Amino acid sequence: HNAPASFPLGTTTVTFSATDSGGLTGTAASTVTVNETPAAAALSIQQFKADNQVRLARGESVDFSLRIRNNDRTVAGTTSATLGGVQNGVEVYNQTAPEQTIPARTNNATFAFPSFPPTVTGEITWTVTIVGDTATATTRVR
Repeated sequence: HNAPASFPLGTTTVTFSATDSGGLTGTAASTVTVNETPAAAALSIQQFKADNQVRLARGESVDFSLRIRNNDRTVAGTTSATLGGVQNGVEVYNQTAPEQTIPARTNNATFAFPSFPPTVTGEITWTVTIVGDTATATTRVR
């Protein structure tokens, strides 16, 4: 074959040939395409909050806030955010916020989630996930 030791960006055709014991030769060609993949930004959860306590009898809902930080100085990052809640062993909430592009050096990008009106008492454990990071919080429903 005529393949290089390493492939450059773009498309390279590699030709293969083989000769059998009878002297017959066969050839085939294949293409290898190398695309440039930009570096991933260093996104992290700067702060995740859920109400610490809500009262069922008052009809209170749980509200959330999520702030994302991009620690990369040059590369914007793109992520969505997913928030799930489990109460008494049962998933009670699962929402995904639309994808956002977080500019480089941003410390305060926010995602919004709908409030959650609990229907039973007990603790709710919240888990929020973005690309590469996870955070948790707990709400006590009385």
